Amino acid sequence: MPPPPPPPPPPTFWRAPFSFSTAAHGTNAVAEGRNLTSVLHETTRDTKNEAMEKAEAVGDTVMEAMDSAYDVTEKSTQDVTDTIVAEADNHVVDTSEYRSIQDAAKQTETS
Repeated sequence: MPPPPPPPPPPTFWRAPFSFSTAAHGTNAVAEGRNLTSVLHETTRDTKNEAMEKAEAVGDTVMEAMDSAYDVTEKSTQDVTDTIVAEADNHVVDTSEYRSIQDAAKQTETS
């Protein structure tokens, strides 16, 4: 008969991914008399501020991309409208479709 399997490892507990005695909080913040709660509070506040700054930067980048996409779409739409109107002018057929194209062209020129 084979030996029984080894017992499962003990549960791991959360550990801070950094030392609280970092340069951001002094050489040894806890040893200098600052309690762990105040160090955690400062670290959390700093991290939150950094996250907000990064989120704002991402928002600005997205806004620039949206503005650029809008400008390209607007130019493409104008190019298509100009092409359709030019083609219609070359092949004049008095239809309601032609008149609606002409009306649309006049509206975009006045806008």
